[in-house]
Amino acid sequence: SERRVAIGCIGLAYFLDDAALSGLMQALYDWAAPGSSMALSQAYGEIITSNNQAALDAFKRSGAEIFLRNEAEIRHIVAPWHVREIKPLATWLNMENMLDESDRSDGNAEMFGLILERM
Repeated sequence: SERRVAIGCIGLAYFLDDAALSGLMQALYDWAAPGSSMALSQAYGEIITSNNQAALDAFKRSGAEIFLRNEAEIRHIVAPWHVREIKPLATWLNMENMLDESDRSDGNAEMFGLILERM
């Protein structure tokens, strides 16, 4: 029977390297029926600064490496899923004022949420 499902992939994608995340996305796409959807969170970073590199290094030393991705990279990795929506997590949560401009420019990394659809 067809599995038209909603999948939550929150707090996971940014701990997987590109190959592992791509493999997971393909396996879930193959398993789910057309019309299925997925919510996914991703740590977004366009530029690696010394501040966020220090944080990434600390995670890596603790055995929990974080993989920042920009929009083009995450769109490529989640394929063949169709990206229906992508926006900052603060926007999804209606908390746009959660980070001020200095927070954004200092590290240039924040969380994004995506809604994916299996066509």
